[in-house]
Amino acid sequence: MDDAIALFESLEQDCIRTGDEERKSLYSALFEIPDAPYTTFIKLGYFRECERRKSPVQRFQDILPEYKTSGNMLQLFISHKWEASDHPDRSRRTLKKLLRLTKHLDDDVAIWLDYCSLPQKHSSGEDDRTAELKDFFTFQLSLIPVVILNSQSIFLLSDEGVQSGWCCAELLIAQALLHHLNKMIYTRKDQFDTPPLFMTEVDNKMLIETDLIRFDHKMCPKIYCTEIGMKRHKELTEWMNVQLNGGNPTPYSQLISQVSPELISQMMSEFNLTFTEEQDRKVVADMLFKIYDNLSSDPFNSFKWTGKQDFFSMWHYVKGCLGGCLVPNIAYRF
Repeated sequence: MDDAIALFESLEQDCIRTGDEERKSLYSALFEIPDAPYTTFIKLGYFRECERRKSPVQRFQDILPEYKTSGNMLQLFISHKWEASDHPDRSRRTLKKLLRLTKHLDDDVAIWLDYCSLPQKHSSGEDDRTAELKDFFTFQLSLIPVVILNSQSIFLLSDEGVQSGWCCAELLIAQALLHHLNKMIYTRKDQFDTPPLFMTEVDNKMLIETDLIRFDHKMCPKIYCTEIGMKRHKELTEWMNVQLNGGNPTPYSQLISQVSPELISQMMSEFNLTFTEEQDRKVVADMLFKIYDNLSSDPFNSFKWTGKQDFFSMWHYVKGCLGGCLVPNIAYRF
């Protein structure tokens, strides 16, 4: 059995024993454990083997255990449109894009891709998953914000394929986290020896927030996104700004502090975003609202050190701080 599923079962039993009141602290503790096997990643070597064999990627249940891992020093979260409801990438277009972007990386680099990292239905449409796998799938969806926080993200959105609501939600989550990581670093820049600045790479261009680079910094790409993906993100945030502020220029933290679950649901409807499971529409709305609500104020009041710090040696503590804002099961309940 995979480490991630074993951990899920353990946490589930802990919650049953301790009750809902202690659920948050239980999960928050998880985020401070380096390399905690909270989800399943797939080794990059598996995707290279698929291309060598000229075969599409397989679903989670059909991938050999030797290709599964609980993570690595480098973890990549992949967001992409599915080509069709029965398989995300039968043509292997997304696979080829992924391999072009990762051609200089080792086979053991950990990849999170939904079809491979989450238990899936059979391509015939039959749901042949066990009850355990169905529960694990539900739990993992609520962990997507934490996986994004813990990884470098690659958004391979294109004009083709299903207009997925999850793709847009993942992009909005990643950009919100990027903004607040940079904000956190900037406001505490004097506490770091060499403060980093996380960036978005859009095709061959680097996008950085100019008000956050007025200090010596190390350039650290955090997100890669296609031009189409960034265009969609701009459309979504501009739509929200028009609805809330008449389109007037508004600071990001002020904008997201006004967002409600109802507004997010309305946005998804107006952009014709679809979900395989209709209940996911409410799940995404609640998840985005919870994240925006927490990140619209400074969630790092306990983030206090004395003396100069090496940022990357404290990264797990930083994840713990943000993890408190992204506790799983904010949307789904098992």
